[in-house]
Amino acid sequence: MDSVQPPPLLPPTPSSSPPTTLHITFFVSSVSGRTQSLAKYLERHLTAYLSLPEPLKLSLSLSPISALFEHMSKPQSRNTNAHTHAHTISVILISTTGQGNFNPDTTAPSFQTPMFSATTPPFPTPLNWCLFATGDRGYGADFCAAGRKLYARLSQLTPTAPSFCPIGYGDARTPNGGAMKDLHAWAESHLVPAIKALLPGTVLKPLLALKHTTVETLQLMQREQRTERDLAGQNATSPCPDLPTTLPLSTPLPLPTPLLAFGASLIPSHTPIISPTATSPSPQSLIGAFYTSRTPLRATCGGNTRITPADWYQDTRNITVSVQLPPSHPHPSPPYVAGDVLLVLPRNSPTAVTKLLTLLPKGIVAKLGGADKQFFIHPKQQQETEFETEHRWPSPTSLYDLLLSAADLGYTGVDHDTLLSLSTFVELSHPTGPVWYKKLHDLTTPDGAALYDEYLGRDKRSIVDVLFDAQCIGENEGSNAMTLEDLLAVLKPMRPREYSIASSPMVDSKVGEDNKFDVDLCVAMKKGRSKNGRNWQGGCSRFFNSDLGDEEFLVWLRRGSFVRVLDQEPRPVLCIGAGTGVAPLRGILRERARGKASDERLACKDVLVYGSRKKTADFYYDEEWPTLNHLEVLTAFSQDQAEKIYVTKVIEEAGGGDLIVNHLADKGCLFIAGGAKMASDVVAKIKEMLASRAGGEAVAESYLMKMKQKGLFAVESW
Repeated sequence: MDSVQPPPLLPPTPSSSPPTTLHITFFVSSVSGRTQSLAKYLERHLTAYLSLPEPLKLSLSLSPISALFEHMSKPQSRNTNAHTHAHTISVILISTTGQGNFNPDTTAPSFQTPMFSATTPPFPTPLNWCLFATGDRGYGADFCAAGRKLYARLSQLTPTAPSFCPIGYGDARTPNGGAMKDLHAWAESHLVPAIKALLPGTVLKPLLALKHTTVETLQLMQREQRTERDLAGQNATSPCPDLPTTLPLSTPLPLPTPLLAFGASLIPSHTPIISPTATSPSPQSLIGAFYTSRTPLRATCGGNTRITPADWYQDTRNITVSVQLPPSHPHPSPPYVAGDVLLVLPRNSPTAVTKLLTLLPKGIVAKLGGADKQFFIHPKQQQETEFETEHRWPSPTSLYDLLLSAADLGYTGVDHDTLLSLSTFVELSHPTGPVWYKKLHDLTTPDGAALYDEYLGRDKRSIVDVLFDAQCIGENEGSNAMTLEDLLAVLKPMRPREYSIASSPMVDSKVGEDNKFDVDLCVAMKKGRSKNGRNWQGGCSRFFNSDLGDEEFLVWLRRGSFVRVLDQEPRPVLCIGAGTGVAPLRGILRERARGKASDERLACKDVLVYGSRKKTADFYYDEEWPTLNHLEVLTAFSQDQAEKIYVTKVIEEAGGGDLIVNHLADKGCLFIAGGAKMASDVVAKIKEMLASRAGGEAVAESYLMKMKQKGLFAVESW
């Protein structure tokens, strides 16, 4: 689409010498690292395919979205001549969490306050910027809501030059590729043509230019040498040692400091984390004290009980996690409230690590002198076209420990960028080299979307599986063979998994003399068998399914979607949850039941609407609900009768059709938790019921928005 034209520029100001660099900065917002992966893909795409007119060079950088306002408002960003303006581009990649919410890293005062303040004046000069928003269409009207809101605000702040190309949308549910497929299409149809329009003379390079793209981003040094040296320049003095079937776990207990530092680097610097070391005058103020601490807590598994029948297809567990607080914790109350979230960093299986080591080029382990040998990792000086990684690998470490505890070796650790990176290490003279070189490239293009979905999406292959299939990479000993630096650039870090806490600090989680407290998680184990006969298992599911014993792992506490209402004026609470979505609601209802037992003023009736497939199979915590004070339980079991019944039907018919209206008339709270589709359907049904009683859809929308702003209406979905 070469017809795309840039917005009009301000009249040029004379410049002594035109710039020689096209600066593109990617601003990313994501807790899971998805937008970082999208930015990395764009970086490769633009580096490989764009040929800029002489003497221009391409410079790319990666920044957190919290730095966006400062970047756009700096004097040097307000480009005063046409040359400079045309050579500076800001690409914003932002994801939406929950029901249209911003990610925690966009809640920093340095971003939220100036960006959305009514007193912030427009930027006085035009800026080249564009935005790609990601989300899940299962959220209905809240799809990409955070991205749309930011796009609208930036358009207000840049009235003389709005986005220089149309906004892009990435849907996690897009067949055969998800948001990455949408990003590729947006870049091809809008971003690249817009750049070509800004810089006449820009052309596209052929595909084969990707062949030897370097991915080196790190330097390493031997622990015993204590000096910086690039291992790529060292001579291997010993052969690659034979690898045993299972290498010994060299990570000691307790967890080493480098792994704690690595864990801290995974959390965005502005993510609101409950600080366990904060001092405060009372337990109540400590519970509400959220800070930007990224330091993880140590934890062990204190219990793991299956709560579904052995013959039921879904293996769901109640997992008790014992969390160790630092000695400075000042109160006997755990630092969380009912409905909060626990982030868990799992580990890979020793079997997967050993298999990967056997599939890597022999030179990687040989230069280290063994997979169990310790070494240091230092960031390499960043070049013009290289990204600084958003995480820091643990250092010092051994390769075995790094692969075991820090790298994502599951199916979540492979995406388009991983495949594109691996293609640069294919040995074309290998019998299968040309085939795999083409296949790895085809998997990353729109035309190969169906193949991508089959190979990775349905079969859920990990990087271990890919290297097993493409052994022309591991057997490559040529000039483009993968080095240790390359491996660390290709690997993705293990990301924390989020679980709603299913217990109450008031009822279940007292801090013991050992300064530990327990939390319950309701975890549906992710595992299955693909149509092609491949068994797969989620990373954290496999981790919790293993015999952990006293093995420590890293956790964080994070604010959930539901506010504490027990200490406010008496209000009834209506909770609607399906499956494991009942976890945060259980903690809230247990806490409210305890409060009602001790204070008659709080003795208002609460309602739980619970949905699942079968009463005898997945009615979680069914024996517990009747014991809670002033709680009415309504159920919807979709497979217990010929006609399927869902929670939407229950809330529509309960109380003669007046359940929702009467509950809100009593100034009640409304909390919804479960899968994205279920949550979206429930919200739509509630709006429909309110609209029929309150005077239309607009009135219903406004009413729920006001409740949401007061914390009386919240949705937590995934």
